[in-house]
Amino acid sequence: MSEVFNNDVNHFLQLNDVVKQANSWGGGNTLRTESNKIIKAFDATVIQPSLNMDLGNSLVANKKLIEVSMKYGQQMAESVFNLKKI
Repeated sequence: MSEVFNNDVNHFLQLNDVVKQANSWGGGNTLRTESNKIIKAFDATVIQPSLNMDLGNSLVANKKLIEVSMKYGQQMAESVFNLKKI
């Protein structure tokens, strides 16, 4: 499951980079879907857990593990974005 997720994230980052490059060429260049919708680039930040953090197994879920994972994810996001709790 994590390999599929990692592949999806990498695919998104690559396509997002291509869209940003097309937009930077000027001249009104836009990439469009097959149904003619404009494809937009996003400012994205990928936040990964520390390699030494054990977040459990994707096949095992319980309330405590989910709470620990969510708290850890919030702490990582706050550290990346230098957010303060409101």
